[in-house]
Amino acid sequence: MSTKLGSNFVTNLIIMGAGGHAKVTADIIRALHLNVTGLTDQNPEMLNTVAEPGGAKVILTQDKLLEHLENYQKLPDPISHGVVAIGHNGVRLRLSRQLGHTLAPALVHPAATISPSATLGAGTTVLPRVVVNANASIGLAAILNTGCIIEHDCVLGDGVHISPGATLCGNVTVGDRSWVAAGATVIPGVRIGKDAIIGAGATVIRDVPDGTTVVGSPAKPLSR
Repeated sequence: MSTKLGSNFVTNLIIMGAGGHAKVTADIIRALHLNVTGLTDQNPEMLNTVAEPGGAKVILTQDKLLEHLENYQKLPDPISHGVVAIGHNGVRLRLSRQLGHTLAPALVHPAATISPSATLGAGTTVLPRVVVNANASIGLAAILNTGCIIEHDCVLGDGVHISPGATLCGNVTVGDRSWVAAGATVIPGVRIGKDAIIGAGATVIRDVPDGTTVVGSPAKPLSR
């Protein structure tokens, strides 16, 4: 089975990264009846080792994959697209941009619920039981983790991570590379800046500036 993206077909994917998020990304790919061709890792000693429960191996180093893409403007055969499964928001976003036209479309687990009016950027992964409601907009290379809720009219930037069980109420904005940790709640209309961190279980009732970490209920900035 293949998934059509414009004039390209997504059939065989390589996962950049070989850690925990790579394992759940492999599950999503297989749930969509696509093929995990293999994974990459920065460490050459990981080559040919099994990196996830489904049996896929590390087949290339990260540098070799990007070198091939730069030289030939495509990924090694038979790989059609890549997805970056690295938890660090900045690194995931940078590598996703390097993949360029070979970056996979958003990969949405069949057990997620996505409004037909929502938009999902390329390279985004959506795990089971996620809900994305009407007119929400998700940027490039985001992670929407298990059971999080993105309500109507939310706008998430590039490289954002919304952790398990977090809830963004309506009209919330989250800037590039920001992280909303597990179980946090953000009330309607709040704006979270770029590179911000919302602590686990926090209740955010006020705007959060760029680069700020907030914790608690109600959420307050950590002391510098």
